[in-house]
Amino acid sequence: MSMNMPNESSPFVNRKRLTVKSVWLKTSLVVGCLLSATSGLCEMTPTPRDSNSPLANVDYSFDQEKVTVAPNSFHFLRSFVDYFYKLVVVNKNSLPTIAPQMKYSGWCVGDAHAENFGTIIQKDGTAFFTANDADDSGPCPVILDLLRFSVGSKLYNNNVPLENIVSNYWKGLSNEKVQVPSVIKKMIAESEKKGLEPKESKVDFKGGKFIVDEEVPTQEITGETKEEIKRHLESILSDYTKSEFEIADWFETKKVGGGSGGLTRFEVLVKLNPKNGKSSFLHLEFKAQPSPSIYPVVENKALIEDTASRVKTTVALTQSEPTSLYTVVRMETVKTNDLATDMLVRPRFAGNLGLALPDNTLAQNLEVLNYEAYRLGQIHRASLLSNPNVLADYTVEIAFMKGHLEGFKAEVEKFKKLYELEYKKQKQALGQKKSASAQN
Repeated sequence: MSMNMPNESSPFVNRKRLTVKSVWLKTSLVVGCLLSATSGLCEMTPTPRDSNSPLANVDYSFDQEKVTVAPNSFHFLRSFVDYFYKLVVVNKNSLPTIAPQMKYSGWCVGDAHAENFGTIIQKDGTAFFTANDADDSGPCPVILDLLRFSVGSKLYNNNVPLENIVSNYWKGLSNEKVQVPSVIKKMIAESEKKGLEPKESKVDFKGGKFIVDEEVPTQEITGETKEEIKRHLESILSDYTKSEFEIADWFETKKVGGGSGGLTRFEVLVKLNPKNGKSSFLHLEFKAQPSPSIYPVVENKALIEDTASRVKTTVALTQSEPTSLYTVVRMETVKTNDLATDMLVRPRFAGNLGLALPDNTLAQNLEVLNYEAYRLGQIHRASLLSNPNVLADYTVEIAFMKGHLEGFKAEVEKFKKLYELEYKKQKQALGQKKSASAQN
């Protein structure tokens, strides 16, 4: 069974190690703080203030379709990712625990929440449990990934202990080993068993066609776009297989709910025909990539404008040995504001399993959340290895914070309350609008 190890061999990561002296000094500082609450060393993190004051809201246009399909405040959080980062910017001066940590910039998952993790099949056929959504990833203050993940976890269930979330995140940052939960071990085994074939629920293998859900809106891909997809596939598949290929089926669609709701997608079913051997199918998805939702907190916007480079870095940091099928293409025939559209190409292997909280018990999910926090810490560690002093300083800050969680808890609670209130407000407004429309 494959094991989840930090991606420190990535070509995008400088493998320079922390010096023994640096680690000793940082560790001594933490121990000093923990031993003496009155020590001046402990003033490295400001004392929380205004812990009971609510967050200021921001003007935001909530997509009504997304509000409609969001069944609770947790899914509401997931549906409007940039709303979170806009709230951070406006309320930075009211976040005395989080704000000082925002100086530590690494590579963020962006839309960090419990159901944006899962198993991904690697090029050697093994399964790797990791963050699985690159849409909103990029360079930003890494503490915001931990904040968003914690807020989402408390919205899922208010009894989630933040002590365990932060502690496991710190273990990931520190490259410590932890126990893999049985639920995730089972996912990994199932993932490797399912492998590279498309999902049986999505493809009619005998007919060589997609099985399309009648409730999913679909339409025919235009002729010129089909030709452009073919050209991209020739390049993509030449790096992946020596087999000849043909396109068995394809269609255009859009997802309604979630953070990527409304984005154009092309679902493409490819038939691989090796010279010697049995034919097989490969399901690829082309997914439009708008500006990542972390943009409100990114100082140098040029760093997120190169979609291909951004996604390549994310894949390298979040996976161990990714297949060459993860790439970005520019579609000239698909326009966004009259400009060509960058689209993420990714395989839809049956073995790529997403984590779904309703599939497990609360006790199992608490273990899963802890492990996801650990993996988040590992990803952040990998992104900061090229800056060992920054990694060391940030790790010390988190070590201190996990022993003094009052401020962090208070700020997570602020976000949680705002999301619960805004979700209720938007649902009520939607209900009133529907009622008024019915009366007319």
